[in-house]
Order: sequence, then C-alpha cells, then structure tokens
Amino acid sequence: MKYLKRKFSLLLLLVLTTMMPNLSIYAQKAEIGHSFKGLASYYHAKFLGRKTANGEVFTRGSFTCAHKTLPFGTLIEVENTKTGRWVIVRVNDRGPFVRGRVLDLSIDAAKYLGIVNKGVAHITARVVGFEGNLELL
Repeated sequence: MKYLKRKFSLLLLLVLTTMMPNLSIYAQKAEIGHSFKGLASYYHAKFLGRKTANGEVFTRGSFTCAHKTLPFGTLIEVENTKTGRWVIVRVNDRGPFVRGRVLDLSIDAAKYLGIVNKGVAHITARVVGFEGNLELL
C-alpha cells in the first residue's frame, strides 16, 4: 500500500509540474530598473510568527513581500496606481499563489499603500536594488 501511495504522489507531482510551467522554484536574475505591474495583495495577520521562504520570521514592522521568481533580497519600489503612494519592500518569500497577482505585501507595507481595506490593489513595481543596496535612478 505504501508503494502505491508513493507512486501516486510522484505521478501527481509530475503532472502538476508539467501543468504549471510558470511556477518556477528557481529565482530569476533581476536587473535594476526591471518593472512589472499587476494586482498586489497582502499577508493576513495570521501569518505573523511563521517562517518565510528565506527562513526569516514574518513580523510586524517589516516592509517585505513575496514574489514568485525575484531573488531574495531584491528591493522593489511598489506604487499604488490609484493613490500614487509608494513604498520600497524587500523580497523574502515566494508567492502569491493566486492567479493574476504579482506580489504579496507585508501588512505594514499594505497599510502604507492604503490597500488593507480593499484587500488588493493595482500596482506598478520596479527593481531598485539588492540586499540593502539601493540604486537611485
């Protein structure tokens, strides 16, 4: 029975990885100035105290985000296109895993951008640095 469960699990994993080619577990190379846009959401407070993909503990007061492929430590300038408010966040997690979303923001970054009440917002984002080294363009 264990053999069948293991075989089924491996088959399921193979099927899922071939059906979802956009979900890469490998970080892409990012360049200063690379920009993207889309919908951003934020982490719910229930995730406080849990580890992120890079091993950090998710805490209040952090301006961090999750991105599917940008390397950990990438600094991103995120602007709420409706309000014009912007913030710089650091990638420390993977996600979001909801179709159509490009970033999951920490709750503090989301509050600063004014998206907590609505839950999601249209954003534009631009890579502005790496590992604490901010590049001014």
